[in-house]
Amino acid sequence: MRRGDGVVSEDGVVGVVLLAGRSTSDVLLMTDPSSAIDVVVQKSRARGIVRGRGDADKYAAVIEDFDRLRDVSPGDAIVTSGIGARFPAGVLIGTVVDVKDKDDLTLEALVRPATGFARLEHVAVLVG
Repeated sequence: MRRGDGVVSEDGVVGVVLLAGRSTSDVLLMTDPSSAIDVVVQKSRARGIVRGRGDADKYAAVIEDFDRLRDVSPGDAIVTSGIGARFPAGVLIGTVVDVKDKDDLTLEALVRPATGFARLEHVAVLVG
């Protein structure tokens, strides 16, 4: 296991290995504000980068850079794009719960992660 390896649960993406030790490792959760994962909307193939919100009271993430002309709606599934070596394409990230205009050119989508972080017990590390 190495720093940067992807971490998943049976429900979807958890995050990436931050520090790898002999018997334990630290994982940067996808809901952390310093996390960034390349994603696509499963139905429309719109691309973006999901970043954690870091909310103290809930696990949430946001995609801030969708092109405004792209088809993104509440209920859409968000999956990994496969770009980079951390995750293969198609691993579930979560579901869009809200979409709003960020500015004249881009949309912002609030994402509810597929992984239930509050009850997470077992994960798998995708070693590359």
